[in-house]
Amino acid sequence: MEAQLFNKIENYLAGALSDTDAAAFATEIAADASLAAMVLDYQVAQDAIELLIEDDLRSELDLLRAEANINNIEAYLGGNLSDSETQAFALRIEEEADLANSVATYEVGEDAVELLIENNLREELKQLQIESTTAKVVPMATKERKLTVATKQPAKRRNLFSSFAAAASVALLLGFFTFQQTSTDNLLAEHNTFVMSEVNRSGDVANTVHPLAIGMDAQKNGDYTTAINFYKNIPTDNARYNESQFLLGHTYYANKAYSEAISQFGKVVVTGDIRYQEQAEFYQLLSYVANDQQDANFDTLMNKMLSDKTHDSHQKATDLKSDLDNWLHKLLH
Repeated sequence: MEAQLFNKIENYLAGALSDTDAAAFATEIAADASLAAMVLDYQVAQDAIELLIEDDLRSELDLLRAEANINNIEAYLGGNLSDSETQAFALRIEEEADLANSVATYEVGEDAVELLIENNLREELKQLQIESTTAKVVPMATKERKLTVATKQPAKRRNLFSSFAAAASVALLLGFFTFQQTSTDNLLAEHNTFVMSEVNRSGDVANTVHPLAIGMDAQKNGDYTTAINFYKNIPTDNARYNESQFLLGHTYYANKAYSEAISQFGKVVVTGDIRYQEQAEFYQLLSYVANDQQDANFDTLMNKMLSDKTHDSHQKATDLKSDLDNWLHKLLH
């Protein structure tokens, strides 16, 4: 009997029950506190397993993507791409808002580095001009600015400490802009562990298609307009309504409509559905961060999750708080 119950809980959480059976079991859960606790415990264990599997791979992929983008941006701004590659990358910049922002941020950082070099080394260069007997003009990178650099060894040994200090300042500033470019996106990607169910499922009828498959497929394919319209048209008396509204929140989030995501996850919380309520609170919290909206509402929700150790997303909220308190993240925001 216990094995049958666990199978039923597993199928319920996986969306593998028929609409009628799912609605009936949801009623049982609402009426039986011990059953509700069992469902919650099973879901926590399931989430923990998924998180362990995904974390390492997600981190590796994020690092690879970030590194590839930075290398491409650096080559593009440095004029080191072929004509065809330059045109292709310029087209991407026009079409991808995030990439355009990254290029702009990197370019600002590059200009700041050059300015810092000039400020720190201006007096050094003047002294080199005096000490050298011959000099030549050398262009810096792809910029049109030119600096006069000595070609003869100066007569006296220069202060190595000041040179190291200038180099360290340049390295720190370059690291600052590089980290700023990807820090927020990486933080959000690290903590967003949501994985959508498969649209093909087993149940009373083998290999049936999930009732929300149209919206789920559109969401997976990045067709957020279709997904949003589909989820919005699910009637409130549909057994999958709460699930559809939870997915709607994730669609808004994926589409970077963070204000809408905050509101939508809040609506899911109000339903009190044990399957989605506490998860929705965490993703509402994540949406606040993505929207740069760490206000009183954010603090209230964060404190609620931190103080409730039985909360499904207590550990996730704790980890997020730790990352947000990181001194370098504070510096960038």
